[in-house]
Amino acid sequence: MRTRGTILAALILLSLIVLSQSLNPPMISSLESTQFNANSDPLEAEEINWNLVQSVPKETVVFTQGLEIYDGKMFESGGLY
Repeated sequence: MRTRGTILAALILLSLIVLSQSLNPPMISSLESTQFNANSDPLEAEEINWNLVQSVPKETVVFTQGLEIYDGKMFESGGLY
């Protein structure tokens, strides 16, 4: 009898979770307002000048996780550090 009650409680909980998620609006509103045109010219990347300021050795297992240009300076973050 205890097993039947546990299964019933789990089904009720699962139903409540599904119901609560189905009431939320979709989170793709930013994509809906974007216009895509296949006939437009492709975008070109801006060429920037660079200057090596410092070289920092790192292990060969470390990889570049992210690059950011802020205030005219480029920052790198590495993975597995």
